[in-house]
Amino acid sequence: MSGKNTKESGCCPPGSLGAPGPAAYKTKGAVESGNGIQAYVTGAGKVALVFFPDIWGWNSGRTRLMADELATEGYTVIVPKAFKQTALSKGGTDGDGLWPEFTFETNGAEFGPWIAEASPFEHVAALVDGVVAFAKSKGAERLVSVGCCWGAWAATVASSRHADFVASVSFHPAIGLEEMVNQKPPVTLVASAQCPFFYLPAGNDKEEEYGAEGVFTKALVEKFGTESVKTMRFEDMVHGWTSRGDNSDPKVALAQKNALDEAKAYLKARLA
Repeated sequence: MSGKNTKESGCCPPGSLGAPGPAAYKTKGAVESGNGIQAYVTGAGKVALVFFPDIWGWNSGRTRLMADELATEGYTVIVPKAFKQTALSKGGTDGDGLWPEFTFETNGAEFGPWIAEASPFEHVAALVDGVVAFAKSKGAERLVSVGCCWGAWAATVASSRHADFVASVSFHPAIGLEEMVNQKPPVTLVASAQCPFFYLPAGNDKEEEYGAEGVFTKALVEKFGTESVKTMRFEDMVHGWTSRGDNSDPKVALAQKNALDEAKAYLKARLA
């Protein structure tokens, strides 16, 4: 795993984890295509869980491990190949997202041009629409979502476009990307969401956005109420810990488990 980010990027805050190392893990699902998308699909159920990944894409770090773990709850979990690949992507990670050697310290100046090409709003909107159609083609009757980092922004876009989503969970979210990518206030996007969210920020994610009194949390509470909207700060963790944290560290591994357990319980309650 590359070192922590020490620069403000517009996405991952200073102190965030860098690129994840390859996960030594045997996946349980398979890659499928349909409705204009390609995705890693695992599990089976009448509820589809769309897992929007972080900026290293659909097959980096613990992303597919997390997807397989969430599938044990009875979901059809869909992890879409999320980003457009351009020359700036340098091949990405398994053809998606940033390339494995990317660091904000060395390549930080490349991030803005890359995200503008790899994740323009029109692309994300089409991706979201394709994922929803794909989920329904597999028999999904209801949808929920999970997002890590960039994926939390994509999940918010998804909820703003589709009332099919019942609830969403955001691990170390980067919803501020709305301003960088779409040149619009992020709180406006959050307020347009059609389902409640559960934010699980890290210690270096912005309290003024994701805390109990944060602007994003308050916008959702105003719409859905305090019983439906939750936030839980993992103060000792840093942005990126769930999908790209080092689980050989017992403290990180425990936080990863606790975060997934909280997500599972929240989604179960919202679907009840």
